Amino acid sequence: MAKVDLKMMAAQLGYSVSTISKALRDSHEIGEKTKQIILAKARELGYRPNPYASYMRHQKSKTIALILPEMNNSFFLQVINGAESIAREKDYHLLIYITFQSALDLGTRNRLLKAPFGYMQFLWVRPARLSL
Repeated sequence: MAKVDLKMMAAQLGYSVSTISKALRDSHEIGEKTKQIILAKARELGYRPNPYASYMRHQKSKTIALILPEMNNSFFLQVINGAESIAREKDYHLLIYITFQSALDLGTRNRLLKAPFGYMQFLWVRPARLSL
């Protein structure tokens, strides 16, 4: 089965891609009858929005990278549990990096910051005794 996208739905329904997109986002610019037709077709075809397309368009990935030097004590497990709980509550994704280093060297930091994940927030976590 082919991947269902906005262009496919627009072609099948005879609406513009813009109209399909606005209807799926419940825009006030689209009439209720049109929205219902589009939503019914989306359900029928099993349409699933591509979150990354929206993230790139708005330059927000809703992704937080949690960078940890190790995983061998309960402090970091508590950090992960808390971050995951809050991220899920706020509809964010959490990526966890474990560097296995007591401190990140400049090269490692730069490599992580240039990772191909689009627009991402980074959170460096370390106990107070470690230095960067």
